Amino acid sequence: EAALHATLCRLEKRANAMYGSSTSVLVEFKRWLEKVHAARAQRNEFVHGRWGVAVVDKQVVNVIGIPTSPKQREVRYSIAQLEESLVKLKGLRPQLRSIRSKWPL
Repeated sequence: EAALHATLCRLEKRANAMYGSSTSVLVEFKRWLEKVHAARAQRNEFVHGRWGVAVVDKQVVNVIGIPTSPKQREVRYSIAQLEESLVKLKGLRPQLRSIRSKWPL
């Protein structure tokens, strides 16, 4: 996880160094980076959270945080929402490939 974050920071730094004068190029890289950082955050919640099932609501529940903490929270997902997250995640690599084919780093 830390390695991915460091890699993303290097990619952003390199894009800024190479295309700093081209706002449109940087916007495309930054949009992609926002999506990846959101995926990273979700991944962290999935891996470090606790899971349960809300059978009546037909949802899975991801509980994030220490049980005694007032910051503990839960996020509920339908199977369709989890599948949508997976589709978005799988789309990140081809999106980066497309961006880098136009503007190589």
